[in-house]
Amino acid sequence: VCDPAMRKMRRPLKGYGSLLNALALGLNRSVRYHHRVQEIDWKKGSVIVRGVAGEGKVPFVYESEKIIVTASVGALRNIRLNPAPHELSDFLEQNE
Repeated sequence: VCDPAMRKMRRPLKGYGSLLNALALGLNRSVRYHHRVQEIDWKKGSVIVRGVAGEGKVPFVYESEKIIVTASVGALRNIRLNPAPHELSDFLEQNE
């Protein structure tokens, strides 16, 4: 829901976290905040995400069929993607 007085901005009233939580309601997974994703390995039917969580930078590994990662463009530049984006279209064609 957007604040009518800020029609041009179109931002969620309670921040983007509230938007993500609303989108996650239908999922059987939780939304994780303050996780720095360092690597995403993807293949058909499986995604593995590696990185560090929180101030203590505790290492994590999550595996799932699908994921949603939100990050700024600057942060995306620091995430290793496998397959790399320039290889992705060829990879998708081979794995259909």
